[in-house]
Amino acid sequence: MKQEINKENNERNNMTNNDRTDSGKIMNADNETLVQAQRSADSVHLSCDKGLGRNARAQNWRAAQIKNLEDDFLTEYWQYVPRSVQWSNGEWNVECQTKQASIVATKLTALTKSNGLPIVGLDRIYVLEAERYLEVTRQTDPKTGKIRLAERPGCLALEEQMANLRDEYRQIALADVGAFEGKTVLTLCAMLADNGIDVTNVYLGFMNKELLTAEKVRSISVVPKVSVLETMRLYEWIELRDLFGIDGRCVGTKNGRKAFMPYWENLKWASVPEKNIPSTATLCKEYNKKLLSVLERDSFDTSKIGLVVKWGAT
Repeated sequence: MKQEINKENNERNNMTNNDRTDSGKIMNADNETLVQAQRSADSVHLSCDKGLGRNARAQNWRAAQIKNLEDDFLTEYWQYVPRSVQWSNGEWNVECQTKQASIVATKLTALTKSNGLPIVGLDRIYVLEAERYLEVTRQTDPKTGKIRLAERPGCLALEEQMANLRDEYRQIALADVGAFEGKTVLTLCAMLADNGIDVTNVYLGFMNKELLTAEKVRSISVVPKVSVLETMRLYEWIELRDLFGIDGRCVGTKNGRKAFMPYWENLKWASVPEKNIPSTATLCKEYNKKLLSVLERDSFDTSKIGLVVKWGAT
């Protein structure tokens, strides 16, 4: 199950990268998208799911159970989301929305069709068709909080993936679900350029308007063209699975298993107000138990989810 939450802002102007969190291994079966965004027509949030089960009947049961959990969780979670946020240019109302991830994925696929260049996807859930995928994630040090780009757990080293890509292509287009601060896409473009691969186009499902400021645009001159389905002013963007504790900040691999920190380990990552952190953490853990119960009843091996690491652990 996977869902994301975007909190976005009212009216203003700006451009993109969803320092994306890792594409999850565990997802719901009915491809839904959640969005927490801010006021105006530019709000959005994403949620996505993918079948876990052995047959359609089991998947339908599980999907219905998970959908109910999602709905119930969000009804309670929204009370902890601020109704307005203070930015440098004033106060903005916060608006929450939901969208179908499957629709986003279909539209993003269509957007890349006219490209003519090899598509290299950064997200297998939203980028349905690509010549190649870069299995890359933002890895967080649980002790210091320092973030670096690295390969997804169990995949080839990022340097090796890029070397293999260079053996086939010298000019490509990147495709990803979205961009929040733009750091991941920009860093990847620079790394690919250092490896002799030119990124000519970038295709995104969502883009933060804050990245459209003149200063930000100048900083992305390495990307000749950015095509995006929708821009919005984002206050925050999270994946619901990170709050449910079946994914979160990637730590790497421990004892051969994917290791991660659920967002309840540090809810500042989700921009939860300080006063609401204890209640939100309790809510997340409660629904984690409910979700695991559903998965176990459906005979799903929950050890595949990975190893939970505590914030501050060595």
